[in-house]
Amino acid sequence: MKKLLAMFAALSITAAPVLTVTACKTSVEKRAKTDLSKAVPNLDLGDIEVKYKNAPPEMYSIFIKLKQLNPDLEPEKEGYVKRFLSMQDLQFKPNVDSTTTKATIRAVPTAHSFTGEITVTYNLVDYKSEKLDLNTLIVNKELGRFGAGFDKAPRIHELWEKIREKNPNTIGSLGFEKFFVDTREGVINNQFQSTIIALDANLAVGQVTVTYETYHTHNSHGDYAHH
Repeated sequence: MKKLLAMFAALSITAAPVLTVTACKTSVEKRAKTDLSKAVPNLDLGDIEVKYKNAPPEMYSIFIKLKQLNPDLEPEKEGYVKRFLSMQDLQFKPNVDSTTTKATIRAVPTAHSFTGEITVTYNLVDYKSEKLDLNTLIVNKELGRFGAGFDKAPRIHELWEKIREKNPNTIGSLGFEKFFVDTREGVINNQFQSTIIALDANLAVGQVTVTYETYHTHNSHGDYAHH
């Protein structure tokens, strides 16, 4: 019995270094971030439609043109891990004023895939004179699933990205600035549906209720756990 115990003790001692080595091999190296200046070659954004030409455009208007003119920023059509630029990755550079012709934009410190900054140029033009009808813009009202982290009603710019994805021919490069989510009493606005209405009746008319699903985490079976 003493010999057996001695053998088990020896095996335990020799096994410990092997387990340590195995643990080291399973560590995952953090992926290096891409500098915005290398990821965004087209910095002249051309015309950006705005309501007021005497003020700098909103980030969303700039973001849409960036994606439109730099298609490599779009997510890959295949593959589980997608490397692409989202509006949440960007901010106007602090202490540098944007103008009616240019803006300096940087990646936020928490951006997953990008770092650095870029300066974009543009030409502000008036919105088209004819009124937009939401019912003709948003034909496909079922938006599908939102990504991880959405456990409540999405905000207007988040909804608008999904609306654009599902209605590319009618939305085009139109930004969300003319519209907002109706949150008045009696209007349903939760993690399953939202009603989009026009911000200014002189610019757009109509209202549309879009439906979607949100999820936050995966359960033990690999399915999405809804909230």
